[in-house]
Amino acid sequence: MPKFRYLKSLQEQGDDEYLGNIWGWKNSFYGLGIILFFLSLYFFRVYTNPVVPDREVKIESAASELIGR
Repeated sequence: MPKFRYLKSLQEQGDDEYLGNIWGWKNSFYGLGIILFFLSLYFFRVYTNPVVPDREVKIESAASELIGR
């Protein structure tokens, strides 16, 4: 019977209450750290590796050779 009283009290509390983070805030901050790390790695790679404009020309010329133009 005590289990049913606990469930009944949970139902009476209402749905508007914040129950908390299931895994805790520490885990959320670890996830945020991982996201920020990969974002910074992405921006570092974008700004340190220049885009080679000749690549597009090579791709277009290779495609035209395949088509036969």
